[in-house]
Amino acid sequence: MATDVLVAVANFVQELGGAAGEVIPPRGELEPLLAAINCLDDLRAFLRHILTQALQYREQHTNRTHQIIEQAKQYIETHLASQELSLHTVAAAVGWSPSHFSTVFSRETGVTFVAYLTARRIDEAMHLLRTTTLSTGDIAYQVGYHNPRYFYAVFKRATGQSPSEYRQQGASSGS
Repeated sequence: MATDVLVAVANFVQELGGAAGEVIPPRGELEPLLAAINCLDDLRAFLRHILTQALQYREQHTNRTHQIIEQAKQYIETHLASQELSLHTVAAAVGWSPSHFSTVFSRETGVTFVAYLTARRIDEAMHLLRTTTLSTGDIAYQVGYHNPRYFYAVFKRATGQSPSEYRQQGASSGS
């Protein structure tokens, strides 16, 4: 039973992105602990300790993950206009590998990094179209698209309208 719990805890910690050794003692320490279990109460105490460690790890990891994702979102906001903003630059800014960051970002936000970045850029473009008289090309540049034609295509795909149509609709509706 103890072995099954240890394997389950190891898998649990690994699914959170950690190493089993962060919760389970190394084999050299674990064997004497298991050998010292002489009764059901000892087994319960040992299992309770391991499960408590796993839950504490999950809580620390979840809080840390949330902080990292918020840090990444803030980095995106600060660098939204940069054409260089990418999964790789944001992952580097938070100190994670791109593949790990991509997986965790998607899991935590419910959208891929690219979908999130595109949505933020389009939201900012919509705001600028409603509140400024900047040209579409200038707005494209300010939200990180240095090719106005590409911006136009992305905007139309995201909103169903061209930037000019969106601006005109906003002006006619009094927004």
